[in-house]
Amino acid sequence: MTAPIGYSPATATSGAFGATDSGFVENSSQVGGWDISASRFNLLEVLQQISRFATDTRDNLNQLRNQLLPAPTTQVKVMAAGDSITVGFGSTDGLGWRGWLADLIARQRVQPVMSMCAHGGWYLADLKANIGAALTANSPDLVLINIGTNDYNFTSAFTTTTYGALIDQIFASSPTVKVACALVALSQQNTGILSNEQQANAVITQAVNARTSTGRVVLSDHTHTTTARWEVDATQPGSAPPPGRWTIDGVHPTDAGYLQMARVWLNTIQPLVPGLTAI
Repeated sequence: MTAPIGYSPATATSGAFGATDSGFVENSSQVGGWDISASRFNLLEVLQQISRFATDTRDNLNQLRNQLLPAPTTQVKVMAAGDSITVGFGSTDGLGWRGWLADLIARQRVQPVMSMCAHGGWYLADLKANIGAALTANSPDLVLINIGTNDYNFTSAFTTTTYGALIDQIFASSPTVKVACALVALSQQNTGILSNEQQANAVITQAVNARTSTGRVVLSDHTHTTTARWEVDATQPGSAPPPGRWTIDGVHPTDAGYLQMARVWLNTIQPLVPGLTAI
């Protein structure tokens, strides 16, 4: 299906057509396609402006903390590993959940040292091929893996064995490094992709569960981190709010979606980092 003229984000996929983005309901006449109404774009513009103010305020408060408070005595080195969602595609500051997670950690007077091994479009195999050099260069205490969104076809390259091999590769880089593995955020309207995402999460869960006895790997449940939070119930008896996501294109989160991801990450790693408290 071809998207209507006037809408052109290069990253939109055919599987994303029909998804409601940013929590807004699309025009019912655009079934299977994108609502390109002026009102929707106006709302998105408002979101972008609010996001800019939010990230600027975050950064200013962080600077103020650094000026007024003693330097943190605890440090944690965090490597973010994955694809374009890990890179932060579509976020206001280009950092995605990494920027928000660093801020959430710093708020608790623990100094985050962030590094990244990620690239847009990467598959599990790409991450495995590149993470060795990144581990050597950065010596992280924690590696946060968010991979699988691009592995929808589930060839032999994305299995419990290959995902587990990635975890083992990270373990082999240091006797103390810990790993947190994200479950893929689920789609809401494309049942074919939803089924594949659920298969991916089953693979990830099995690989992690096989290694929990090491005490060095945990799951991070991001299955609904970009699902829109509806504040008002549907008005018609028996009806329900339509599915929606906090995304810019059906795949990549909005700033609010990235912040929600960061909050989930923080609660996942809290037991692994002295000085952190769950939120």
